[in-house]
Amino acid sequence: RSSGIGRRRSRSLGRWLGWAALVVTVGVGGVIAWVALAFERVEIDVAPAPDRLSLAGPAPRLAVAGSWLLRRGDYTVRAHLEGYHELEEVIPVRSEGDHRFEFGLRPLPGLVTVVASSGVDGAELEGAAVSIDGHSIGRTPLRDVEIEAGTRVVQVTHDRYQAEEVEIGVRGLHVRERFEFALQPDWGEVTVESTPRGAQVLVDGVPGGATPCTIEVLSGTRSIEVGAPGYEPWRGRMEIVAGEAVTLDAITLSRVEGRLVVETDPPGALILVGEEYVGAAPLEIGVAPDEEILLRAAKDGYRPAQEAVRVGSGSERRVRLELAPELGVVLLSVRPPDALVRVDGGDAMPVGSEIELLAVEHTLEFTRDGFEPASRTIRPRPGVAQRLVVELERIPAPRTHVTSDGYRLVRIDGGEFTMGASRRERGRRSNETLRKIVLGRPFLIGEREVTNAEFLRFDPEHRSGAGDQGEFDAPDRPVVGVSWDEAARYCNGLSAREGAPAAYAEEGDAMRAVVPPTTGYRLPTEAEWAWVARVDAGGVTRLYPWGDQYPPPEGAGNFADKSAASLVSGWLEGYDDGFAGPAPVGSFKPNALGAHDMGGNVSEWCHDYYSTYPYNPSRSWVDPMGPESGQHHVVRGSSWRHFSMTTLRCSYRDYSDESRDDLGFRVCRYLEEEESPE
Repeated sequence: RSSGIGRRRSRSLGRWLGWAALVVTVGVGGVIAWVALAFERVEIDVAPAPDRLSLAGPAPRLAVAGSWLLRRGDYTVRAHLEGYHELEEVIPVRSEGDHRFEFGLRPLPGLVTVVASSGVDGAELEGAAVSIDGHSIGRTPLRDVEIEAGTRVVQVTHDRYQAEEVEIGVRGLHVRERFEFALQPDWGEVTVESTPRGAQVLVDGVPGGATPCTIEVLSGTRSIEVGAPGYEPWRGRMEIVAGEAVTLDAITLSRVEGRLVVETDPPGALILVGEEYVGAAPLEIGVAPDEEILLRAAKDGYRPAQEAVRVGSGSERRVRLELAPELGVVLLSVRPPDALVRVDGGDAMPVGSEIELLAVEHTLEFTRDGFEPASRTIRPRPGVAQRLVVELERIPAPRTHVTSDGYRLVRIDGGEFTMGASRRERGRRSNETLRKIVLGRPFLIGEREVTNAEFLRFDPEHRSGAGDQGEFDAPDRPVVGVSWDEAARYCNGLSAREGAPAAYAEEGDAMRAVVPPTTGYRLPTEAEWAWVARVDAGGVTRLYPWGDQYPPPEGAGNFADKSAASLVSGWLEGYDDGFAGPAPVGSFKPNALGAHDMGGNVSEWCHDYYSTYPYNPSRSWVDPMGPESGQHHVVRGSSWRHFSMTTLRCSYRDYSDESRDDLGFRVCRYLEEEESPE
């Protein structure tokens, strides 16, 4: 059996014998002609020049003077050169087209080693991140990493060192190259000393050592904290520059304060530590640890109290100081003798011959039906009785004014009263701050709410809507579903018909009150509404429109009763006013000033923008018109939807910037001096 080499030689010998036989048979000229027709001349150029070049494909293949004579077909070119990728390409040989083929050998990547070292002591750094041309290749030390030849950008980063970025030239061809980067430190040294020694130093919340110490802190803005048990920590921020050393000024830590919780009976007493005022009880204060302090409490109308106390570092102590009241007697002489008196806005009670009060300033309000209320301020003195003489003035009976379309208004001469509710009043809300009000200008206010029939003369397209029960659109029902701006426009329309100046001005789509106020028709101010709803002919203020008791008596007004169960979320048990929704205006008896439905039926828009007010017992508001601007307007009075103790009170304040099916209005205006109501 012959070897492979023998077979190749045999085949080669056979081919040459075949060629020789062909030449003998057809002659030299015939062979040349046949070669010209059957073979193509092909040039193959490979750069750089390879060590070995071979061609595989259809035989025979003739190499002639640096070229090849090849039959038509596909051939595989293979080339080899040390340091370069092997070349293997297929070339097509056809009867037409370019028969020159050029190839370039691609160099093998270089074998790169990257080492990082500290620029401080030259020690090799492990774990430095390395990227080439923006692509991560790993962490140091890196050995024989294959990198393509050419100019490359290398970046080396380490958590505690400044980043290094340089260009390198990679030779490729599997040549081994080593690149070393000396990274510079990215920290500065900070020296810290403290009293007491041994305090812990935190840098951005991370422990760094105990004082005295010198610590390495990374560059940038850093938070430094020095603390020890039982001491208040010291905190600061520093800008650390790499390579720079900083020594902080010696830090003296303060001991943690003690906490003292102080209460008094009665509450609200003023608290002093030594001679320093620290606030009103109950309160919590910090005090110097383990030092005796004198704690004092004082309150107007009470004897002072004091106690010496001591609180340990970081400890808490509770102290309660009892203050004894100081009382004074006020002798009363009031006409008429059956008047009622309220002390500081409290409940009305019969006037007696004397009253015992705390030795502080008090406001006493005296009222009786048919008389102007009177208010007096007095400060009782312990051990000395004081006399107070009060004579109430009788007020005239109400008078009325009728507009050209039959709307009737009642004259109100006003006076002084306290609007809002005492903190002790059941159902009180936080927006019902007590305010002293003086209504100095006489005014006219509608005896009843504006009806659908009256509003339709102004806006024929308006519909109050129809509920599941009740005739919301009936002519004698109060108009509802009107916005504050629509109510203001109605008032202006009434002023135009009556020849009075407009009380409101158009600002785009909105209405704004004219300042100063005119004598034209307008909505009642909140203070005017509260006076008419709450103060009777004798100057006595009522808790509810019908009196001071809850629930309302039968026939007191149109509130949420069981007949309205399908329209409301709750109702007055056992109360039946005969109407599920709004009632015809004036269905219930008027109050002492001649106004109907100041509670129940529908809630009512007021002139004022809505606001809350701070308590200020020393100030009086004279004819207040409310804030100059706002989003919401005041809504006063309960409606057929209301039933609770809170909402049925005369002091209940609401607000809105939208219409509602239980919100209407009544009309008001200032009374000119020359006007003479009938």
